[in-house]
Parts: sequence; C-alpha cells; structure tokens
Amino acid sequence: MIKQPSWKDTVHQFYSSDCRYRIQVGDEVIYEGRAKAKPNEQYASIFVNRICQNYLYESLNIESAVTIHTEAYREFTVYSYIKETDTWNADETYGFLLSWDDDIDLNLNEFNYLSVPVNGHLATNQICTYTTFDGEGTNAVETNVGRTPFWNYESGYCGDYALIYRNRIGGYDSFLFEGRCKPTDTYITGQITKSYNNTTKAFGKTTYKNDIIKTWELNSGFLTNEQSDIFAKHLVSSTECFLQDLNLDLVYPVVITDKSVEYKHFPNEGNEPINYTITVEQSQKTTIL
Repeated sequence: MIKQPSWKDTVHQFYSSDCRYRIQVGDEVIYEGRAKAKPNEQYASIFVNRICQNYLYESLNIESAVTIHTEAYREFTVYSYIKETDTWNADETYGFLLSWDDDIDLNLNEFNYLSVPVNGHLATNQICTYTTFDGEGTNAVETNVGRTPFWNYESGYCGDYALIYRNRIGGYDSFLFEGRCKPTDTYITGQITKSYNNTTKAFGKTTYKNDIIKTWELNSGFLTNEQSDIFAKHLVSSTECFLQDLNLDLVYPVVITDKSVEYKHFPNEGNEPINYTITVEQSQKTTIL
C-alpha cells in the first residue's frame, strides 16, 4: 500500500492505453471512470489523489468540546477492468491523509500527528485531540487518537497564541506563534450631526454607539523557506480561522485583515529566516469557548 498526503500528486498508471477503472473504499465503489493515454504516451494514467481527496472529511466542532472530529485518513483501492474476462482487478491501494504535511507515520496510535503544524510546535494546552477511523471501509472502527503536545525547547518560549485554521484542501491545522504578539482594542464611535439651538445646551453632534474591535498583531517567529511556503499557501490564505489565547484558554473566531513578511539575509547561508506578521480581527463580540 502507498501512503501519501492528499495534496501530493500521486500518479496511478494503468497497463493499457484505454482503460475503465473504479475506486473503492472497502467494498463500496465511490468513483468510476475511464482513462486514456495522452498523445505520444503508451499507458493511461490518473492523478488518483485529486479524485480521492474529495472523499476525505474533517470538521471542527469547537463550541461543544475541545475536540476536532475527523475522518481525515482513508484507504482507497484502484481497480482496472479486464475486458477479456469481464472482471475487475485490484491494482493498488492508497492511504491518503487530509493534511499538507509530508514524511508522516500514518499508523494510527497515540503518537500519531494527523496534521503537523507548520513550524512543528504545539502548546501544551493547545486544541489537538482527534477522533478518527481505522480506514477499513465499511468495517471502520472509531478510535480516539491523541496528539502528544510538546514545548519548543530550543527557544525556551512556547508562545501565547495559536491559530486553528482550515487549510486549502479542507482540513484543519494549527500554528503556534512564537514571535511577539500584541493585542489591541480599537474604539469606533458612531455619531450623528443634527441642527442645534444656540440658545440651549443641546448637543449638535450626538453619539449613538460605541464599538470595541479587538485585534491582534501576530508574529510567526522565524521560519525556514520551506515552512514559509506552507505558511503562505495554507494559513495566510485561510478563510476560516480561530485564535486561541493560551494564557486565558479562550477561543475567538477571527478574520485575517493584513499581513507582511520580513526577510533576514545572512551571507553564505542557503536558508534565510522569514518572519510573517499578520493582523487578525475578532469577527464576533463573544468568545466561543
């Protein structure tokens, strides 16, 4: 069996220039199609991950429990049709994970990281518990899979804030901010101007509302080029983010309002550290946890 992250293009090649095929999870057929070879190529092929990632699922129910429920990993078997015998032949089984990280152990156990953060760091009280399935199709057994959090011993600082966000392929990931983070309250006043009587003390300009908007300026800490690419592709572009205050243990729905990048150049260094600064704004006036 081949195990891959679902974002990584995985080519399945058939031994025919024109082939009917189907993809099954256990005994259930979830997709059926036909593949033809490209011009000047001998065999037909498909990007099997692009088909299978539509059948991976991950949802976040943050209001009811500090748990991310997921069916982020499943196993898919590609079958090709044998016309001469009118049978379907099992070609290969693929295990795909709804996550961006590579080089991951997909054996489901208490040490499994279903979605490794960009910088590889988790806070000790960060939201990181999963419920998952063993990938055996209709015989799947629900299993609790915890991710063991750890501190960033190199810097000695764990960070005050973490983002839980939906990445580009639909799964949830987290990021621990290890740079300087600054919360700010912005006061917005709504006023109306009306005609006034200069023989009285009535106000000509009246305040009818005062709003407080909470924002945070968050610094990622220095990332490598590879980590920066992941950060920019998946986190900065995310449209669904939750900010966790690790000191107060509160979670805020937020939107990303702006971002900037700082590059540190060092001579004779092949990997320049990169620091992202993003500003997030609370999208509703109450916390959800």
